[in-house]
Amino acid sequence: MPGDYSIDERINLLEKINEKLTNLNWITAQIAGEQNLNTIYNSIVNGFEQITGIPKCGLFKLEDHNYKTIIIKNKDINNVPVLCGAVIKAFNAALKDRVLLVKDMHAKGFCLDGCHNCIITDIQVCTLYESNGNPYGVLCAYGKSDIPDEDTLLMIMELYAMQIGLILENVTLNNKLVSLSITDALTGLYNHRYFYERIERELYNIKGTKQNLTLLMIDVDDFKSYNDTFGHPEGDIALNNIARLVKAVAGDSGICCRYGGEEMAVIMPRATVYDGIDMGNKICRAIENCNNFKRKVTVSVGVAAVESFAVLDDLVRAADNALYKAKAGGKNRVVAGDYSRT
Repeated sequence: MPGDYSIDERINLLEKINEKLTNLNWITAQIAGEQNLNTIYNSIVNGFEQITGIPKCGLFKLEDHNYKTIIIKNKDINNVPVLCGAVIKAFNAALKDRVLLVKDMHAKGFCLDGCHNCIITDIQVCTLYESNGNPYGVLCAYGKSDIPDEDTLLMIMELYAMQIGLILENVTLNNKLVSLSITDALTGLYNHRYFYERIERELYNIKGTKQNLTLLMIDVDDFKSYNDTFGHPEGDIALNNIARLVKAVAGDSGICCRYGGEEMAVIMPRATVYDGIDMGNKICRAIENCNNFKRKVTVSVGVAAVESFAVLDDLVRAADNALYKAKAGGKNRVVAGDYSRT
């Protein structure tokens, strides 16, 4: 703390520092209790504003040596550019020192030659690191902090960065674990467990409403013969290819799951039975016309909608029955109730 402060100024500064440290502990405790990454990002930037006392703040993730803007708070204040060449130069400098305070970007050589209209003056930057030492990204505050003592501000920023880095890493690991628990290892589709969790949730969401929900059950035709002829490793490759095609056709319209064995399912929220039939036919044609198999591969599709079956077991049973009819009717086709189209 500078020695030329008066007693009153020192007391006021100490009170401000104590307030910042208290806020830091409270903010990080709140963020640590969150699991939604977008909520966490917002809280991190809000916390950085409170710690630095600067209303314009941003969070940027470092990906392949480029800075991706995650969130900017108060981005229109003073019309300060958030990712100009000078700012990126400061970010790169902060990667080496963890935290960086820059007063007068022009004087410190951050602004590029010929940059006469730049209105950036002071910025405060801290780097967020993972436990392995790799940088996750940077936090930046555009302006002058309300803590005049630079050493104190640097210390507070570094403490905040260390705690936030650990929180982000924990959330990322937890999200990966959750993803692994609901993902089928072979196909990358959602697994059987998630299928039932999700369809129950979708049925609950439309209970008492007139919204639609349609289910497709998909089964690979003559898959045992394919396995017997080419071996199970080739069968796994075929399933993987089929899963990718189903996912590509469904896009954002369907939630694709591996139901079991060579059977897959697509849950289509807000879709009618006719939407399901159309989707099923597109899936059939995409697989039938694909050349990435050892021989021609086709699928059969059963479709059911909640217009007739509002109970989970009934909905799945109806789609399965429709699938059975598609198989019995010649395969490589879509059946929904008494309606079929080859």
